[in-house]
Amino acid sequence: MRILVIFLVTLGLIACSEQQPESVSDNAPLSSSPTVVEQIEQAEAAGKDYVFASPLDQIAADYVRLALLFGHLDANYVDAYHGP
Repeated sequence: MRILVIFLVTLGLIACSEQQPESVSDNAPLSSSPTVVEQIEQAEAAGKDYVFASPLDQIAADYVRLALLFGHLDANYVDAYHGP
């Protein structure tokens, strides 16, 4: 049991260390492929509709647009839930 605890603590310290792998630089992009936002903007610029991977993606995009629109129209609008 003691060895397991030591192993887990050591693993946690390694995972939380601030060292980055040598192959990752601070300025390098993680992926060269365009983001979803860029893909939507490219489709809209070309006059085409962007086809989402799933219906839930379309609903989420519509919700974000609506929330941003409300934020511009009503400065007191807050998209948050503070439940019991």
